[in-house]
Amino acid sequence: MLVFVVYYNLVNIGQNWIAHGRYGLLEWMLMLHGSASALTLTWLWARHRQWSWRDLMPARSGRMAP
Repeated sequence: MLVFVVYYNLVNIGQNWIAHGRYGLLEWMLMLHGSASALTLTWLWARHRQWSWRDLMPARSGRMAP
């Protein structure tokens, strides 16, 4: 639900910026939908490769240091 709210708000911001001439329609569509697609594809690729946040953390030894 939070992702939808953020995405919907970005669409509304884009409508305002396009109406005021800050960006063109094609530019904004490429920025918004292109970045959402890139993020989604990166996430799916990481899931396919079975990456985890735990893989990025250093391994801890079983013994506690004094």
